[in-house]
Amino acid sequence: MEISTLLWFWGIVLVGLVYGNSACLEEERIALLHIKATFKSTHYSTWVDNKKSDCCIWEGVKCSNSTTMPVIELSVNGTDPKPNTRYFNASMFLPFQSLVVLNLPNSYLVGWFKNEGFDKLSELRNLKVLDLSGNKFNLSVLSSLSQLSSLKSLILSGNPLDSVPTKPSFEKLTNLSNLEVLDLGSTLTNHSDLQSILNLNDFTRLKYLDISGNHLHTFGSFDYDWCHFKNLQELRVGSNNFDGMLRLML
Repeated sequence: MEISTLLWFWGIVLVGLVYGNSACLEEERIALLHIKATFKSTHYSTWVDNKKSDCCIWEGVKCSNSTTMPVIELSVNGTDPKPNTRYFNASMFLPFQSLVVLNLPNSYLVGWFKNEGFDKLSELRNLKVLDLSGNKFNLSVLSSLSQLSSLKSLILSGNPLDSVPTKPSFEKLTNLSNLEVLDLGSTLTNHSDLQSILNLNDFTRLKYLDISGNHLHTFGSFDYDWCHFKNLQELRVGSNNFDGMLRLML
């Protein structure tokens, strides 16, 4: 056999040894199965308890292209035909230390177990995107989310934030100075003042802001210095009741 052929052969063997057994991390595979036991969704048919099944190709899971192939994106959406309200358990997601995107829309989440709130996700230092749309969170979620300083995108649309809170306190969203996307569409069902839950002047990096569907109607509810929003590219305010003074400010 010629030397060039031998080199080619052993090159193929070496590639097979390095990449042939590439699969998601065992710790993360086990964590995904724990999530499966808690949530119900149509795409879980691909999530099987079989070590030969690479969880990086499971639906709703995306892994890094690096050698270790950690999970970097995880989508768990609620399609349970008989939904029950659930409580969030942050510890279930901590094994995914490289996680960048966590999508949990329409998952019937109403709160969290003791000491298992979203603030605990601050241990995931790469987390940039969090989608909690269509759940049942109230204002108490805001202080917990305020600990996730790494976030660049936060989607809370469809949560009844100003429904009766579990505690007699009024929470605010703060400390998320890196946010570029903030979606608060259809979250203020009781005609609350937007300023009562956040001060937009603290979010000067925003590129996208959605406050549509909140029945806001007074200029006082939207009293912000828009000259600070030099990065803002899209503002959605539909299905509100603003008067003409808003247009003058924009």
